[in-house]
Amino acid sequence: MIILQGSAFSGLNTTKMYLDLSSNQLSSIHDDAFEGVDDAIRTLKLEHNRLVSVPAALGNLSRLEFLDIHDNPIVTFDASVMGALSGHLDVLSMGSSALTIWPSELHRLEGLKALHIYDISMTNLPTDAFRGFEGSLYNLQIENTQLVAIPSAVCHISALTNFYFNNNSNDKPRAYIVPDCPQPLATVTYVSLSSNNVTKFPDVFKIFPNVATLDVSNNTFLRTIDRDIPTNTHLTSLMLKDNGFNHIPHELGNLANLRILDLGGNFIGEIWNGDLDHLTHINRLELSQNPIRIVEDMAFYNMSVAYYLGLDNTQLKSLPKAVLGMEKLHSINFRGTPADCSCSALSWLNNMTDVNSLQIKGDCSYGTSIQTFLIYTLDSC
Repeated sequence: MIILQGSAFSGLNTTKMYLDLSSNQLSSIHDDAFEGVDDAIRTLKLEHNRLVSVPAALGNLSRLEFLDIHDNPIVTFDASVMGALSGHLDVLSMGSSALTIWPSELHRLEGLKALHIYDISMTNLPTDAFRGFEGSLYNLQIENTQLVAIPSAVCHISALTNFYFNNNSNDKPRAYIVPDCPQPLATVTYVSLSSNNVTKFPDVFKIFPNVATLDVSNNTFLRTIDRDIPTNTHLTSLMLKDNGFNHIPHELGNLANLRILDLGGNFIGEIWNGDLDHLTHINRLELSQNPIRIVEDMAFYNMSVAYYLGLDNTQLKSLPKAVLGMEKLHSINFRGTPADCSCSALSWLNNMTDVNSLQIKGDCSYGTSIQTFLIYTLDSC
């Protein structure tokens, strides 16, 4: 049993303190452990210890702004300590598998701005879980929990801007994880729903109508977008990495404001003429780590504003001629797959606008870089 004794920081003279006590097997903290630095500690990291309750000593930290106590077997939260932290604690990270009942004492944390919840064993949260700081919380992270869906308590957070719901309840595939909220959360602009084993593209726009960045990656059973996507969304960046797509979803064409699309790590093997005609507004297209073997010559014909193309670690033998249709293209990632850099394979690059400014990362099959071929050999082809 390791105990942080009273006056542990006696004699330390400082006005602002970042204190990291994580991963020390602490099982107890004396009530007067922080005597002398009570008003200096701004950040306190206590994660990965053996605390079974929130130490009363924390109530003396009059200027504490950031507290991390996750991965401790804490099952009770002292209301008086939470009340003492109210008003100045901005960020709280909490949770462990020992937490099976939501601590109502958190309601005392008025003014809390960010809450990170990890590893809890509950399958749902009470509807008033965030009462007391519903009007101040702008960042909410829920990760590695047994929650089977986004809790309806989220519907009541009026200031929420960034929402993460990642790697939750991964024991079986699920079709729906988005709750029915009485009103949409118009303040939310960033949403991450990665690694939740979803089988259907989440209907995020009904509760997050103004989301600009959306991450729905690492869902093996997500293979299609089998729902209508609104045409008036504000989405500019969409990550669909490491899912089960074997094609480029045509429904994405409805996202008129979309500029960044990441489909890396899926199962796309062929890109045919017309597959990308609906994505004329994309600036960055990431197709890396797909088993792409074929790209037809007109596949990128309508992608005239795209400036970046990711084709690293595919099964292509050389750069696809289709990039001729990408008039603004200035960067290609072709790493991980040695390219055929012969004149017969790449002489078409002479027809490309601004080929001299094109930056290509990757190597030729005979060892030199593709960029070297462009600089020293292409003109003679």
